[in-house]
Amino acid sequence: MKVKRRILLLAAGLAALLAVGYFLDLALQHRRPFVNFGEVVPGKIYRSGQVRPRDLESISRRYGVKTIICLRGKE
Repeated sequence: MKVKRRILLLAAGLAALLAVGYFLDLALQHRRPFVNFGEVVPGKIYRSGQVRPRDLESISRRYGVKTIICLRGKE
C-alpha cells in the first residue's frame, strides 16, 4: 500500500509541476513576443519565425518595418 501511495503522490506532484510550468509559460509569453526575431542588416533587414497578426503593428512601430515577405508558401 505504501508503494502505491508513493507513486500516486509522485504522479500528482509531477502533474502539478507541469501545470505550473505551462501556466508560467503562458504568463511570460509577452516577454518574448517575436519568435526567432533578429537583425540581418542592422536597421534595414530583419528575420523571424511566424509572426502573430497581433504582433505586426508592434514590429512596425518598434523597428520601422514597412514590408514583410512570407516564405512559407501557400497556406
